[in-house]
This record gives sequence, C-alpha cells and structure tokens, in this order.
Amino acid sequence: MDSMFIEQKYLLIASSQLSQFTKKGDYLWNFRCPYCGDSHKSKIKARGYVFRKEQKLLYRCHNCSKGTTLQGLLKHIDVNIYKDYIFEQFKKDRVNKELDGKLTFTQPNFMKGSSPLKSLKKISQLRHDHPVKRFVDSRKIPTKTHFELFFAPKFYKWVNTIIPNKFPSTEGDHPRLVIPFFDENNNTLPLNLTQIKIKSMDSIESINQNIYWWSKAR
Repeated sequence: MDSMFIEQKYLLIASSQLSQFTKKGDYLWNFRCPYCGDSHKSKIKARGYVFRKEQKLLYRCHNCSKGTTLQGLLKHIDVNIYKDYIFEQFKKDRVNKELDGKLTFTQPNFMKGSSPLKSLKKISQLRHDHPVKRFVDSRKIPTKTHFELFFAPKFYKWVNTIIPNKFPSTEGDHPRLVIPFFDENNNTLPLNLTQIKIKSMDSIESINQNIYWWSKAR
C-alpha cells in the first residue's frame, strides 16, 4: 500500500474534527489551526495547511507558525485515529518487507472517473455533531472507515442523476446514508442491504428496501 494513500486516508478520517476543512488543490488542504485556534475574533479565518513534501504530508499554520508531520497532527487531534494510523503504517511496512517491495495496491474504483459517489460528501467530512455522523458513531463503525461511507442529502434527486426518472416524483425526498460494497477488484457491487433513512435531521431509523446499486460495468 502506498504511504501517500494512507496519509491522505487518515487526514480525511480526521477532517470531521478540523473546522472549515476544505481541499484547495492537489495535495493541499486548509482548515482552522487546531493548535492556536486561529483568530479568536474571526470564526472564518483558516490559516492551517496540510501539504505534500516528497512522500509525506506536512502541517503548517500561518498564524502561530506551528509545523509538524501528519503523524504529529493526528496525535494532537485524536489519539485513537493516531493509533490506527500508526498500526496501518506498521502493517504496510511489514507486508512490503515480506514481499521484498513487490506488493502492488489498487486504489478503490468507487471514486474514480465519473462515479456517482463523487457528488456526495463522505461521512468523514461531516461535522462531529451531524445526525448521520452521530448514527455511524453509535453503530461502532470504526472511524478509519468513515471515508468509505457517504451522505445523500436528497436521495431521490441523487438517484435520478444516475437512473433518469427512477423516482418520477421527488415528493417526500429525504437524506440517506449510502453504503457501497466492493468485489475483490474494488469495483462497486450491485447489492440489496438495509438502508439508513433519515426521517428528519433529529431522527434516524433503519428500513429494509431494495434500492439502486451500481457496478463499474454499468
């Protein structure tokens, strides 16, 4: 597994705890500094940046001048995410060593090309107090996998962009948690499973319903 892929993965996992987190460009992310809090007068100033240098992601604040590695940033933000990151890096290094550097890794296809998932927010990008984020946390789903789950604020409208007129009427449209599944080649599987329907922003329930799932071959 590529080290840069792991670095980006854990940055996205931690992003829900970084105020005003946004991607500014290739290997460049911006958010409010978790060390100094940025400006105490302005809540919109965000002067913390994560950027790439060689095969590492580094952090730098243009307000307090704090600089550290992604590892140091994760340790400061959330010790559990930090431990998961260290463990995954350890596994990667051990496997690479055992295979004499011949290991290859194919990144999941679900966000490549024109995937419908690209228009949705990952659960890892939602605020920690978002109803869906709270639901996922309550189900004890590991934080390190939240970047593989998605939030559709208007589910019918989103599905209609994939299959035109799948829902002729969008009356009663509602938000839903989207859970993709993958085969051994990391292609999305067309499956039926329990969907999570959000009745309101304060109420969530599980319902069984056959919903559209896509595969790479479609």
